[in-house]
This record gives sequence, C-alpha cells and structure tokens, in this order.
Amino acid sequence: MNALENYIQNNKNIILKVGSHKDSSCEQCILELCSAVLGKKWTDNPRILGLPDLRPLNDAHWTSDKIRTEQMLRVAVAIWPWRESSVEKKISFSRKLAELTIRRVLPLVLREANMPNQALTCEQEGTGEAAASAAKAASAVVAAVVADARDAYFAAAAARTAYFAARAATAADDAADELAEAWNEDDEDDAGDAATLAANSAAAAAARATDTAAANYAATRAATRAADTAAAASARAATRTADTWLITACDCWVEAAKKLS
Repeated sequence: MNALENYIQNNKNIILKVGSHKDSSCEQCILELCSAVLGKKWTDNPRILGLPDLRPLNDAHWTSDKIRTEQMLRVAVAIWPWRESSVEKKISFSRKLAELTIRRVLPLVLREANMPNQALTCEQEGTGEAAASAAKAASAVVAAVVADARDAYFAAAAARTAYFAARAATAADDAADELAEAWNEDDEDDAGDAATLAANSAAAAAARATDTAAANYAATRAATRAADTAAAASARAATRTADTWLITACDCWVEAAKKLS
C-alpha cells in the first residue's frame, strides 16, 4: 500500500473539486491532494509535484464531485509510482496510454461526430497516424443542413471536439515517440519530459472527448427547465455519456499504469 492509499484509507470523506484552491478553503483538486500527501507546499502544479498533469481529467465535465473523486483517486493511486519509476517504465507507460487513448477514448467522440470509419480505424490500429487522419477528417466536416438548428449546432460541436481530441491523441503518440528517441540518445532529462508530455496530452484528449456531451447538456438545460420532456431526456443522456467517456479514459490510465510497476 503506497502513501496515497494510506491517506485515502485514513480520510474517508475526501471530495475533489474543479479548479485550484487555497489551502484554507477546505476544497481541493487531485493534485492539491497529492501535494498534501507528499508533504509539499500546497499546489496543483504537476511540475513541482513530479507527476503527470491530471488537471484536464479532474476539471472535466463530471456529473458529480462524488464520481470525480472516485475516478480521480483510483487514477492517482495507479500512477503514484511515477515519481520513482525508471525512464524505461515511463516509456512503456506513455506508449501504452497513447495507444489506449486512441483505441478506446477517441472512437467514442468520433462516433458522436458521425465518423464511424475513422473510429473503427483508431480502434483497430491505435496509432498516431490513425489519430492524425481522424483529426484531418474532422477538420473538414461541415454540419449538414438540417431543419433543427440545434441539431446543426450539436453536429458542428461534435466535429470540433473530434478534431481537438484527435489532435491531443496524436500529440500523445508523438511525445511517446520523442521519448523513445531521447532515451536511445541517452538524454534522460529529455526522455522524462517527453514521458510527461505524452501523459498530459492523453489527459487532454480524454477531457476534450467530453466536450460534446457537456455542450449538449448545457444547450438543453434551458428547455429542460421549461418542462420539455424530450430535452430533459437529451440532457440526462448527455451527462451519462460524459461520465462514461471519462471513466473509459480513467480505465486507460489505470491499465497503462501497470507498466510503472
């Protein structure tokens, strides 16, 4: 059991919030919690803590702080060995996380953007090339002319989200390649930086993937308040989608973290 697991076991009422907080505020994000466990000055700066940047996942559109807390704690526990891991293990972790992000997270938003072929390619190949191709295709998508302007908005939002998620996933894969190259050249500092960049890009891709569901929810809340039954159902479905996608991303982190052991 590592130090974070011990802390969690002894503090049963942990709740994680969006954003950065003052030490005196009684609120915290996942990295601020980690700073307390590490005995460092209160901060959410991943460089100071020597950990990957979990802020995009922490601050993503979770439907509740309870779910945010459950998922972020298991990710943090899984990657806790990062600080002490060798560069070789970080290489393995970063490559695996980039691949899983492309295979499992990116296809979710690509299908939401009505791009099933690109989604299937990413699932089957799991490569940076597949993600880059999806980003190029998403940038060219133009919302179809439909009678319902709101549907057109959602289509455009989905395409934009697919583009940015694919770009982030591509960056994760590129950084993993740079990491391996730096390691082959015996430049351990550069390799460590590339490992962190790969992990951070994967986190950004996962967070981006929830934007479509979040936008859908925000756009339908007003109608929901007006007792529009169809809009209410759409909003509920969107929130469930956001959690499902984010939990999938967290699963990727936990699985990849086995490479750090």
